[in-house]
Amino acid sequence: MIYLLVKLARFVTQKEQDQLAKELNYTLGEYSNIVRIVNDTWGSRNRLLIQLPDVTKLSSKIRKTILHSPGVNTLVLFTKDNFEYETSSLSHLLTTLEDYISNTVKTNTVEINFQAFGRVPFHKKALLDRLKKKGILHQKAAKFHLYLEVKQDIQVKESIPIIKVRLGEKFLMNASVENKPEPPSLVLYSPYTTQEVADFFRLALTFNVNLLFTDENRSVKQVIAKVETTIFKGISKVKYRVVPSLTKILQENEKEGIFGFSLWGSEPIINLPKVIASTGKNTRELFFIFGNEETGIPLAVRKLVKMFYIGNKASEPLRASQAAAYALGLLKI
Repeated sequence: MIYLLVKLARFVTQKEQDQLAKELNYTLGEYSNIVRIVNDTWGSRNRLLIQLPDVTKLSSKIRKTILHSPGVNTLVLFTKDNFEYETSSLSHLLTTLEDYISNTVKTNTVEINFQAFGRVPFHKKALLDRLKKKGILHQKAAKFHLYLEVKQDIQVKESIPIIKVRLGEKFLMNASVENKPEPPSLVLYSPYTTQEVADFFRLALTFNVNLLFTDENRSVKQVIAKVETTIFKGISKVKYRVVPSLTKILQENEKEGIFGFSLWGSEPIINLPKVIASTGKNTRELFFIFGNEETGIPLAVRKLVKMFYIGNKASEPLRASQAAAYALGLLKI
């Protein structure tokens, strides 16, 4: 027997979730006449739990069938032995994690997805630190996605809190692109508002790019702190730096690999891929500079780097984040 946790997109309504469960039940009936699909009790919203016989540890065909269903985000496979077993300490949990990784993955580098329900006596950082000491490294780019959920059981044995554990492998819909280039670093010049900063954080998270904020106005760190407590709380997932000025970026990097984007650029953005190719530069050395909402890119910088414009130079230009998304799209990032 195996268990499948189907995590749905956030926009899926409860009615749509119920309909999706019926459709999956019908579709999976092709592979097994024993299929049970319910709303997951650990978190019923946007989560379905499927129970079915062990079909060769979930064949790739079944995975694709589920992952290509509209509204499905990710899929997690739990074997019976690793589904809702009990542990009473972090040490015991680490032991089971070590055994699982050595028997399943046979590598010391995995991506660890951790979620806790309710109050548990440890947190993700403590877990990762202890695993690191045991030679198991968490790396976002790892091929194996380890999925771990923990929840404190209502029952307590001899005053010791009992933690229930779900341990398995997470699958994503394969969206790999052949010959995908390394993305450039996005640079936002001296931003003032929380919205423009949050927009660039979302871009960096979506496209997995490095993000640099220049701090000529001496207020960027305060703006980022406000963003993290208000409109974008996933800052820890993004690779970003605050640098003193655009001048520092220009001084430390070859100008042939630095490009600016503005309503008043001289080169149409459609030529961007060709211009980059003509420089012969490795894309890891590229920097795309965008101006803030109030002043744009300083004229002194525009004189030093090649500047691109988008569209027909409308009187109401795109927001910087929109321009950045368009530029990344042209490079097929």
